Amino acid sequence: MKPGLCLVLLSLLSFSGYAQQRLDRIVLCQGMGEAVSLVQAGREAGIDDSNNKGVAVISRISEHARHDLQPAINSFIRHSHALPAAWTGTLYTHACIMNYDSDEATVSLMATFIARRCNLTSPDIHCAQDVYKNLPDGGII
Repeated sequence: MKPGLCLVLLSLLSFSGYAQQRLDRIVLCQGMGEAVSLVQAGREAGIDDSNNKGVAVISRISEHARHDLQPAINSFIRHSHALPAAWTGTLYTHACIMNYDSDEATVSLMATFIARRCNLTSPDIHCAQDVYKNLPDGGII
């Protein structure tokens, strides 16, 4: 096999692996966002955490990951309190993908700007991305 062709094939395989990892992360983040939305919706409806489907999902994921995710989820919900549950889930999905889900200042800022700039009756990850792109210093707080 020619050396140039080997490099092209290796590049394609490497990119393919990266693309799969990126896709896996997006799917994981979307699932976590849906769980966060369920947690908040249940709490808004007055459902005790012991009967909250979202809390149960987070608990199962925590067991699988061998790490308690509930404190981080609770913190995220506290810092995005300006948003309805469906939007909190969308924001969590975006924050997870963009890797700021544990950055309380950015989460709070995003929640504030989303509440002002986006249609709160219809969660839209594209609106979240537009808000993120327009944060001071390109999203870095």
